[in-house]
Amino acid sequence: MIFASKLMLEVVKGIYDDEAAIVLSTSGWCWQAETGLHVLSLYPSDFFERYPELTIIICHTGELLPFPIEWDILASRMRAREGGLCEVWRSNIRITTSGGNVCVGTTFLFVANDHNRPRYL
Repeated sequence: MIFASKLMLEVVKGIYDDEAAIVLSTSGWCWQAETGLHVLSLYPSDFFERYPELTIIICHTGELLPFPIEWDILASRMRAREGGLCEVWRSNIRITTSGGNVCVGTTFLFVANDHNRPRYL
């Protein structure tokens, strides 16, 4: 049994049964969204300026980050780091398909064709 945090379970409860809420609050959505947000929030915190050589490896084909990253790069007025978020995305982030069958289909093709993609492991 995979356990959801109580907070996430409350956030996703809706007009569906509890089993659906558990899936959404764990591996169905929230885990990927939270992981992606945590990685993205490192950028405005100057984390990559303090540790410019650090490489972060994100499993599960990027934990939802590849999809909104174009918008995040365009809208990244968060900090004026030389090269911006796009440079951090290319230099400090690696994506791996590790973690299941998420390396197939649309997600893989999207990431493989993304011109701003980080290095794929």
